[in-house]
Amino acid sequence: MEHLKKKKRFSWRDLLYKSLLFVGTVALIVYFLPRDGKFNYQFDINKPWKYGQLIATFDFPIYKEDAVVKREQDSLMAFFQPYYQLDKNIEKDAIAKLKENYHTNLKGILPSIDYLRYIERTLKEIYQAGIVSTENIQLLHKDSTSSVMVIDDKLANPQATENLYTVKKAYEHLLSADSTHF
Repeated sequence: MEHLKKKKRFSWRDLLYKSLLFVGTVALIVYFLPRDGKFNYQFDINKPWKYGQLIATFDFPIYKEDAVVKREQDSLMAFFQPYYQLDKNIEKDAIAKLKENYHTNLKGILPSIDYLRYIERTLKEIYQAGIVSTENIQLLHKDSTSSVMVIDDKLANPQATENLYTVKKAYEHLLSADSTHF
């Protein structure tokens, strides 16, 4: 205990040694720190994710009450818009068949070539609006879906469900259209 009570002499050498040890330690730590503090991924707001999926390596449960799950599902379904692909080949095939039938069978039945052009325009309007199956329309009405997204080439446009045609509705529209102004 006697040596603890002794007062140590101030030594410049000890101060220099401790200072060099401190500076060396700080320099070593700074040397091994990462130099680029960047995020490894680049992303833009309202743009698709450019990289592969980021998936956890393990599964973990998410515990929610049934009422919370039901409320979240209802809120998602309120804003859900199904996507439909517009197939332009069907429109081209139908118009080609119409022209072929005109030249083979309908030339004497239809009043003029202008009437054929009128039918062709009406068919294009119907196909541009979209024709879906009766089951799909019933499902959309059952889910209270007010609009769908129609993919035309690389562009998706919203389309109101009441503007979509079933096959029956398309025939009715074509047959009941005002043909006096062709």
